[in-house]
Amino acid sequence: IPAGVFVGFMIGGVVAQHWGWRAAFSLVGLPGVLLGLLVFTSIREPARGRLDAGNSVQAQEKFSTSLKLLLQNRAYRHLLGAACLFTLGAAGSGVWMPSFFIRHHGMSGAQIGVWMAFLYGVGGLLGSLGGGWLAEKLSNTYATQGWYARICCYSLLACLPLLPFIFLNSNPYIAL
Repeated sequence: IPAGVFVGFMIGGVVAQHWGWRAAFSLVGLPGVLLGLLVFTSIREPARGRLDAGNSVQAQEKFSTSLKLLLQNRAYRHLLGAACLFTLGAAGSGVWMPSFFIRHHGMSGAQIGVWMAFLYGVGGLLGSLGGGWLAEKLSNTYATQGWYARICCYSLLACLPLLPFIFLNSNPYIAL
């Protein structure tokens, strides 16, 4: 995901500056559509249950039954809610942050595209790898699996106090 974000912002910013945002969306989205068509037409779904223990194919459980079972799990409900809120914030910032820097700080589309590529793409990659490494290390040290969720939670909470520096700073490079 971070590599796709990097390429999308890098190419999208330059294309949007020269040919408009519609061209940027079309160019950046086209490879995904083509890959999706290739996968859809060339890879077949394996028979369900074929690789389960005993090689017996079991009857497929109804969606409503599975959903009810999942929603009875308190930890799953919390994870689902947190993931929804995070995705809402991340998608919102990813979509509107470039426009903010263009309008408020007078940056060009290509310039903010490069900045967003490195901040979101490289930052996302380093955060994923570093967070995974730290969670693994702490989980092994303290013999508990809870660190995988805690590291995500703590890193997101650590970012919240920094938000005013983005929107209230007159210097775009400090804001970035």
